[in-house]
Amino acid sequence: MPCFDSLEEYAKQLNIKYQDRLELIKNSEILKMFEQRINAVQKELAHFEQVKNLLYSLRPSVSN
Repeated sequence: MPCFDSLEEYAKQLNIKYQDRLELIKNSEILKMFEQRINAVQKELAHFEQVKNLLYSLRPSVSN
């Protein structure tokens, strides 16, 4: 789960409008930001440690 306080501040900086948090995390600019951050971190990882396919689950799970 993202830190929604930080995510909402980021959305405010980019003037992203949303009705609720679900709409916020579905926003293409937000998804792009997450992808860019993941790609930046992966540069430090060995090939076998890198994420190959990223699926976003919007449903709560046991882990979150």
